[in-house]
Amino acid sequence: MARFTTSLLIATLVAAAGTASAESRGSWLISGGMLNDTTALVGSRNHWSVDYLPDGELFWGLQPLYGLGAFGDGGAYLTAGLRKDFHWGRITLTPHTGTALFESGQSGTFIDDETIQFRTGLDISLPLNERLAVSLGYFHMSNAGLNKASADADTFRLGLRIHY
Repeated sequence: MARFTTSLLIATLVAAAGTASAESRGSWLISGGMLNDTTALVGSRNHWSVDYLPDGELFWGLQPLYGLGAFGDGGAYLTAGLRKDFHWGRITLTPHTGTALFESGQSGTFIDDETIQFRTGLDISLPLNERLAVSLGYFHMSNAGLNKASADADTFRLGLRIHY
């Protein structure tokens, strides 16, 4: 089942990447943060991530989000999901959700029970100029109670969103 889900996630990534037009622009969100819960499957409180946020709309006003992240203990994830930018004055609110391929760093390899996780969060951005915005965000990553091998990572992050 895990191999099927992994294959489905990769196919979704490839299909979604092809839907954005060549003229569409986007942004990169480079961030670092800390875990809020030390009981998480992740053994370190440090977190770094890079998210790619293309401007191409997929459906119902939703846009894709692709990201990768690493924890201080060697754990890592690759995520693909959906987001929606809401503009409120100069502030941009970006809720997002998606599936993540996850490896805890404690096992050294992908374990079937921990591989599939879900990442859901919210980022708030305030522009510094036309191309740069400072971002404050939060996300939760877990396997939605599918089994005991849940990441259960609550992460607060500070980032820089770079529009190109």
